[in-house]
Amino acid sequence: MNIMGIDPGADGAVALIAPDHSAELYGFKGLTTLELWELIVKLSIDPVTCYLELTGPTPHDGVVSAAKFGERRGELHMALTAAKIPFTRIPPGIWQRSFGLGKKFATTTLRKTAHLQRAQELFPHLKILKPRADALLIAEYGYRALYRK
Repeated sequence: MNIMGIDPGADGAVALIAPDHSAELYGFKGLTTLELWELIVKLSIDPVTCYLELTGPTPHDGVVSAAKFGERRGELHMALTAAKIPFTRIPPGIWQRSFGLGKKFATTTLRKTAHLQRAQELFPHLKILKPRADALLIAEYGYRALYRK
């Protein structure tokens, strides 16, 4: 079974890890609702389960960005439901701790860099962009939950 990991953030992405541990990454920044749905459907051709990061807007987000975040999360729920993909909502602290990334970082840049480094260690053959690292780590969390019990 393929494992999908989704980071619904502003620079969100979806990662897909196959049973042989090969991985694919897709950013969805700038995608329309229809394009997002088409991507999710394309990735669900084979049996798949999904781990969707359970996050919300942060206290420093403005009203507009919080509304956009909620809209994107709703689009993702709709796409997964329409594609009949079972999904588990996973809080960021859970998957981050499983990779030793649960500590507080002084800045967002330092946190995102640490996440990118960890993702690159796990998948050295992939060219991973910083905004897509979390989706890959979320998918890897799901892969380990399914295949490494």
